[in-house]
Amino acid sequence: LTKEGILKKNAQVYLPAAALKIGLISSKDSAAYHDFVKTLFDSKYSFKIIFAEASMQGEKTERDVISAIDLLEKINADIICIIRGGGSQADLAWFDNENIARRVINCSAPIWVGIGHEIDVGVLDVVAHSAHKTPTAVAETLITRLDELSASIEVAHDRMKHNTERMIALQESSLQRNVQAIINGLKNYFTLVENKIK
Repeated sequence: LTKEGILKKNAQVYLPAAALKIGLISSKDSAAYHDFVKTLFDSKYSFKIIFAEASMQGEKTERDVISAIDLLEKINADIICIIRGGGSQADLAWFDNENIARRVINCSAPIWVGIGHEIDVGVLDVVAHSAHKTPTAVAETLITRLDELSASIEVAHDRMKHNTERMIALQESSLQRNVQAIINGLKNYFTLVENKIK
């Protein structure tokens, strides 16, 4: 994959600023699944999670994960998250799979991974759009991105409001000057006409 120069292909895929439609690949009965979902649902944002269950270890891992990516890509998930809690090196090694890596690389949606413990680094950590230390860290980062977006929108709103109020004040001041100038002009005109009549 390194020789082909495609390791960072998924990292270049567009990531929406407000990623709310989340494709989730995990095992439903796992602590990773429950921690991830709870973290998102406890936030103030309206995430929509589309879950595609997959084996997280064993011979079905390759088939299940690739099929799940296919499904979530077809429904246009904003982002696809592959998460799995910690385990032995042998358990996690099922993700060090060339076919899974190639599917991640060529996915049209950004793929985030949170597989294993903080010290674990696998092939998917290298080829994914973004790698996180734990499944919960993936969910927390999704929320943090929206917090930052919300804060920037708030700043932009305040700046726009200030600029709009300033422009209105300037226009009102200009209008008042123009109205006063017209009134003064009319007064002078009527005075002039009055003097001619006399």
